[in-house]
Amino acid sequence: MHNNLPLVDYSAGGPARPEATFRCPTGAIRWVEGGQFQPSKLVQLTLGEHGD
Repeated sequence: MHNNLPLVDYSAGGPARPEATFRCPTGAIRWVEGGQFQPSKLVQLTLGEHGD
């Protein structure tokens, strides 16, 4: 674990594959490809407005 995230040990044998996440009994570990953390859109609000 690093910063509360699981690390993949690529030296443990073989490439990382989505099947590795199937061992998680709670389904909390997911396989993600592509951009995981996109920049947030900054929305400025004034008093009395909402972002809907």
